[in-house]
Amino acid sequence: MGQYYSLSFSKLDSILSKIKDTPLDYFPYFQEAFILLYYTGCRVGELFEINRWRRINDTTLGLTPQKFNNERIIPIPAGVTLFPQWVDNQVAPWYGLIVSGKQIVSQIVWKVKNWLR
Repeated sequence: MGQYYSLSFSKLDSILSKIKDTPLDYFPYFQEAFILLYYTGCRVGELFEINRWRRINDTTLGLTPQKFNNERIIPIPAGVTLFPQWVDNQVAPWYGLIVSGKQIVSQIVWKVKNWLR
C-alpha cells in the first residue's frame, strides 16, 4: 500500500504555489497548465480535453467536468493567455501534446510527492 502524507492547508498551498510560480525552462507553455490547475482545481485530464471547455466572455471560461456534473464557471487567471485562444478555436492545447502532455504534467505532479519526503 502507498504512503500517505498529512499536509496542512498552508503547506499544501506552499508546495502548489512553488510549482505554479517556478519557471519551466524546458517547456514554458506548461506554466499555464499549472496556473490553471492551481486556480481552478480541475483535473489534469480536463485541461487536455478542449471540448470540455467553452468561452463565456472575455474573462470567464466554462468547464464540463469529467464527472459530467454541473458546469464550472472559471475566471481566467492572470498569466493564462494561450489557453483561452485554444478554447475559442477548439484547438488541442499545448500544441496537440495530448498523451505526452498529460504524462509530463503527471510526472511533475509525482515529483511533488518526492518533495514531501
